[in-house]
Amino acid sequence: MDRLPFTHSRTKHLQLLLLLLVVLPARVVSQTTDTIAAEIVVSGVKHTSITFPSVPLKVSVLEIDLLNPHLNIETAKATKDGNEILFAKEKTSSIALRKTNDSILVVGAVNGDFFDVQNGAPINIQIENGEVVKKSGSVPAKSVFGMTKEKRPFVERISLTGKLFA
Repeated sequence: MDRLPFTHSRTKHLQLLLLLLVVLPARVVSQTTDTIAAEIVVSGVKHTSITFPSVPLKVSVLEIDLLNPHLNIETAKATKDGNEILFAKEKTSSIALRKTNDSILVVGAVNGDFFDVQNGAPINIQIENGEVVKKSGSVPAKSVFGMTKEKRPFVERISLTGKLFA
């Protein structure tokens, strides 16, 4: 995870940019770890780094206090030619810096989905501010990570149905 600048004197509304949920294979989890390092990023956010040297693999874990009213988790799209679009590729560190402004400090960013390596489009559903911006491209739908309006996390298969009225 790229380190982002943070000064404790800033009184910004904190947001966590959610870009990835990683599921580790059981063989990786059973490996002996070499290094485990943890740090408090801001109040309510802890970053833990775990290194598996025999694989080799480094895992970053963000623990977020969802009851903290100053923390938010949201999705974001990559940019191409200065516009946020679905079909683009951008490093999470770049998205986090771009989303940080005078009222928002992004303190963490992870990839939220697998994506098409040709055009950068996410494979699964993406919902931003309650609006579906990309439906699932998988049949059957794959499980996805989500958050309710009440900040309750879930992992489910989401299917969309609807009717068009003229």
